[in-house]
Amino acid sequence: MHKFQKILTAILIAANISGFCPANAEDMSLPHTITATMYNQDATEYGITYRSLDKYEKPQVQFAKKTAGKDVFKNPLVFDATIDNHGSLEKDHIYKAVVSGLEYDTEYIFRVGDAKRNIWSETCSFRTAPQQDEKVVFTFLYVTDSQKAPKRFGQVLGKAFSMYPEIRFILHTGDMVENGLVEDEWKAMLHDNRRYTAHTLINSISGNYHEDNGAELYIHFHKKLPENQSVEKGYFYSFDYANAHFVMLDITDVDNNFNLSEKQIKWLEKDLEGTDKIWKIVGLHWPLYSTGPHSNYSIEWFDGLRKQLEPIFTKYNVELVLQGHDHVYSRSKSILDGRVYVNRIYVEKKYENRNYLSVVNQKGTTYLTGGSSGTKFYSCQVPERFDGYFEVCNNLYNSMFTVITVSEKELLVRAYIYDHENDKAILHDIFGFAKSYANLQTMAQVREVNNHQESFVGIAIVSSAVLMILFKRIRMILKDK
Repeated sequence: MHKFQKILTAILIAANISGFCPANAEDMSLPHTITATMYNQDATEYGITYRSLDKYEKPQVQFAKKTAGKDVFKNPLVFDATIDNHGSLEKDHIYKAVVSGLEYDTEYIFRVGDAKRNIWSETCSFRTAPQQDEKVVFTFLYVTDSQKAPKRFGQVLGKAFSMYPEIRFILHTGDMVENGLVEDEWKAMLHDNRRYTAHTLINSISGNYHEDNGAELYIHFHKKLPENQSVEKGYFYSFDYANAHFVMLDITDVDNNFNLSEKQIKWLEKDLEGTDKIWKIVGLHWPLYSTGPHSNYSIEWFDGLRKQLEPIFTKYNVELVLQGHDHVYSRSKSILDGRVYVNRIYVEKKYENRNYLSVVNQKGTTYLTGGSSGTKFYSCQVPERFDGYFEVCNNLYNSMFTVITVSEKELLVRAYIYDHENDKAILHDIFGFAKSYANLQTMAQVREVNNHQESFVGIAIVSSAVLMILFKRIRMILKDK
């Protein structure tokens, strides 16, 4: 962070003139800025965080099933909270609780507050994770770089949840706020948007605007972290959800050459080696492959990251990397060992009258930069050395969000432009990853590489019925022999 920005941040904190006034008309002695997230790796426990200006005598979290009736908190599940003001410069008291023993795949409501004085928050909610089952289908929302636009972020969330009420959690790849030390910005982003943020699970990571801003990510989201790591800037972690494994990397944990620490790299390898999930998805703030201005002027900064991470992603078959930082929308082709790899088989499918391709058993990794869920946008600038590396790259000066649905056989990605003037979402990009095509609908394009140039060599029509006939004939031939 530049010295000027640090000085400005300190002035804003001291004078309390950050420009965000999320709760001036509210009583901040009441519970506020409430978040819920997966606490442990297998998503059987949940971390709850909330704040209040007053110090509570008996901080507590109460849970009940959403279908519990009118007096839902008459016999609630009770979880004690503790004060954890780690690193906070605010007068608020921060409370955290770990919630366990909830039923799988169940909608719960909860409230937080002080049981001693019977002070309670508004009712919040989320749906618990399903059992670790390969056949479960779930949807999550990917957003990034909301920064200094809490109102727009709320509009984006509102549109996404209205279109996809089945969204199970938010995955945010960093720079959630502009100045992490200014608590009013967090209140504006989380408390003012509590209609959405207090009714889902949020998994986030630090961006570069969090760097040197203290432990605010740890302060606002309660997680059980691996490797006894420091939380002074950010943190890394992973979690399982049904048939997918998510890895969230910390780009503040770097040396002067922008290499991730040896500790984080060793943890990453061990973590990916230990999962048997069908899908592996990585989130990080700095992009390995992108088309924003940062990828041009700082392209050499990230060479170390690419050298560190790409071999690991290849070794453990990471399908998709979700990135931030560049404030553009770009989707790479499949990248393997630093070069474009042309996969041979795709399944052509249809979604809302639009055809799209799902790559079958992708070799390599796709890198997606999801624009901005705020109001700061940059121009698309493909680095010369990465010419030909991108499937999609556009100059889009609109907020964006991406909805991803995960099933046993397919990972489907839909990226939307949000037209705030007309409150409309426009489908901008759609693509997928398939693990097999025998039971999918059924046109595959077969490609081959000739001198590193892609050329179409034919169309293969594939369907489950055709395959069944083929297998029967093969069995008959073998039987005759």
